[in-house]
Amino acid sequence: MNALRSSASLRLARTPRGVQARGLRVAGRASNALCMLALVLLAVVLVGSAAGYRGLVDRSGSMSPAINPGDLLVVRGAPALSIRPGAIVTFNDAALQGRPVTHRVVSVTALAGRSEFLTRGDANAAPERWSVAGTAAVAVVRARIPWIGRATMWMTGALARTLVLSLLALMLSVEVLRRIWRA
Repeated sequence: MNALRSSASLRLARTPRGVQARGLRVAGRASNALCMLALVLLAVVLVGSAAGYRGLVDRSGSMSPAINPGDLLVVRGAPALSIRPGAIVTFNDAALQGRPVTHRVVSVTALAGRSEFLTRGDANAAPERWSVAGTAAVAVVRARIPWIGRATMWMTGALARTLVLSLLALMLSVEVLRRIWRA
């Protein structure tokens, strides 16, 4: 009977370590997968940037339903003279303190070495007029990735900054207390 009790207690004593080891293996695999994903995304961003592409997050609903708030837009510069009506472009709007605005081109007129644009958001009633030098580049939307930009919008918000700073302060406090208790 004692032999049965001792083997049962031995099995019970081994189980938590086995569960811990399995958990560590799963956590290790998950962290490896996240690192690989991060490296692949970094490579895509670097190659795209070298090719002249950049990402912008749409923050307004002015282009709904074609582009929604939180969509990631992949843009690339194109000569102003090559832009045609119907293209979706991003420009810095002087009326909004230079904030980028993404709208559809309604018309383009070349006057005295400048390209004058009339653009309008699909959800807007009023168009905007703006112009650039005829040799300037204008950011043209090449692709839209739905919802991806929402994470970026959240991470740049005040709540996310507060949470990250609080978490860092908590981690630092725990480490300081551990060192104090060890001494």
